[in-house]
Amino acid sequence: MRMELGNEQKLEHLEKVLHSRALQNSESLKAFLRFVVEKTVEDREALLKEYTIATEVFGRDSDYDPR
Repeated sequence: MRMELGNEQKLEHLEKVLHSRALQNSESLKAFLRFVVEKTVEDREALLKEYTIATEVFGRDSDYDPR
């Protein structure tokens, strides 16, 4: 039996993971995880591209070339 989580539950679990001891010293990993989960919950997976992640999550310049 497969159980599907609602968006609110997914975001609650995200917050638990983000506040976990395992991620306490990794701001960049937390930012990446938050971005991926939030875009997925918003049905905006199309934004999960290397360029978008690099510029929006990791602060790369707009002239960033992923090649």
